[in-house]
Amino acid sequence: MKIILLLSILILLFFRNLSAYQEISIQKNDQLNNYANLVFLINKSVSNENIENLIGKNIYNINFSQNLIRFEFDLISLSEDLEKNNIQNNLLFLNCSLNKNFFDFNFINAECPHFKLKKYNNNNYIYLKFKNKSFRIKEFNQNDDLRSIWINLLKIKSSSYLLSIDIDNYNNFFLLTDYSPKILDYKNNKINIDIKSIYSPNQYNFLLNFFK
Repeated sequence: MKIILLLSILILLFFRNLSAYQEISIQKNDQLNNYANLVFLINKSVSNENIENLIGKNIYNINFSQNLIRFEFDLISLSEDLEKNNIQNNLLFLNCSLNKNFFDFNFINAECPHFKLKKYNNNNYIYLKFKNKSFRIKEFNQNDDLRSIWINLLKIKSSSYLLSIDIDNYNNFFLLTDYSPKILDYKNNKINIDIKSIYSPNQYNFLLNFFK
């Protein structure tokens, strides 16, 4: 079983090297029907600052069909550009966050995280849900902006460290972050990896445990 997992990692890295871009498709609508609309939507979904020029540098092969918009995104390059400029962002689950109703409490998609209100001791709290897991973010108030909450979900800061993870988590790690850290060795069913990233070890543990 472990050999199969190791082979799957090698295959994943091989195909990652064939294409540096993540393919994304979203539903087309009346407010989303040209390049400028698309770049604006991506900007609003991932950052509170104007990063349209950085998005334009990293988006490729845009195709507008009757109902869908398909494009390729160099998320690693964009993440590096944002990091250099010290811009807070959230590039996770772009196929989800670009959906029209993602930043509403009524958004439901089995493959996407979503926000939910729950009442506890007469107070309402905002939760992030993913499959059968829930994470309480904060107590709800009328001024809350789910878009800003999502963008600031994980505070980014460049760091470098070693991390040991279960072998079956490595694929999840890559698929979630689009980042393939250097594998140092494999011992006791764990892979030791060398990470240079915007996420801290605690944040990576959260990502791997919550979004799987």
